[in-house]
Amino acid sequence: MAVMEKAAENMGLFVHAEEWNHMNTFAGYCLFIGLIYAFHGWMNRERE
Repeated sequence: MAVMEKAAENMGLFVHAEEWNHMNTFAGYCLFIGLIYAFHGWMNRERE
């Protein structure tokens, strides 16, 4: 997603502050996917 974000920014579709670090986006999406995965696992354990 960080690569797509950078590409969109280069095409003028998306604007960040100059001090924005695209690794923040990568870390945020990793955290988000981890939370979704943990929730999915928790919900599957509840069914058993």
